Amino acid sequence: MCVEALRSRPKRLLRAFSLKVPAALPFDHAAMEEQSDRRIDVRARIALPTHVVRRGGMETVEMLDASYRGLFVRMDDPPPERQLVKLMLELPGDEQLEVHAVVVRLVVDTLGRCGVGLRFFALNGHERTAWERFMASVLHKRARAA
Repeated sequence: MCVEALRSRPKRLLRAFSLKVPAALPFDHAAMEEQSDRRIDVRARIALPTHVVRRGGMETVEMLDASYRGLFVRMDDPPPERQLVKLMLELPGDEQLEVHAVVVRLVVDTLGRCGVGLRFFALNGHERTAWERFMASVLHKRARAA
């Protein structure tokens, strides 16, 4: 569970919850609102298949939202802040992107689940072009719907 993974982290990140919560429940976005004024980019709630690539294989994580510069995902065993992680993103149309990101934020919601803010690291070339094209289409659709 997330709280156990964060025991060695600063107390401001911890909330003493020991509930076992089904993954099907949505992440409590209110936990993120404390620092939302620090965000630079527009974010969109997106749920793409996302995987963290580790030595032993891939761990599927739940993407909650995204921007041009990064993602916010829910993970059971989050890496520490400032750690570099490798991600595999599955875009619509069977396109897969392999990207790197740095953990910039850890959040625990009211149910004790971890949210992880990731900022892309060295996103260049084809991956950058494909991600920016995807985000532009998502944000354009959202603007038309409003």
